[in-house]
Amino acid sequence: MWEPGDEESPLVEVHRIALSDRDASAVLRTCVSESLNGQVDHLPPGPDADLRTALFGAHLGGTAIVRHLIGVEVVAAADLETVIETIAPALRQTLIGPANPR
Repeated sequence: MWEPGDEESPLVEVHRIALSDRDASAVLRTCVSESLNGQVDHLPPGPDADLRTALFGAHLGGTAIVRHLIGVEVVAAADLETVIETIAPALRQTLIGPANPR
């Protein structure tokens, strides 16, 4: 949804508003939490699943903000597949935990 093609995604404007308005932030927070939890809350094992689901969303949201709102050149210019391949291992570990738990 952040990568619309030639036009700017509506999510960019929604996030701009939410980052500067408390009420809009609360609405966006609810929407993101419900959407994210509905899609991945069944994946994380363990008692801290809610925290790891939220941190997963924070990682995605931070990447989107840096790429699309702030426009950090190296991230904004990177091919989407490269961005995905780079952050996927960290996202996977956040959701399902380390490959070799102690």
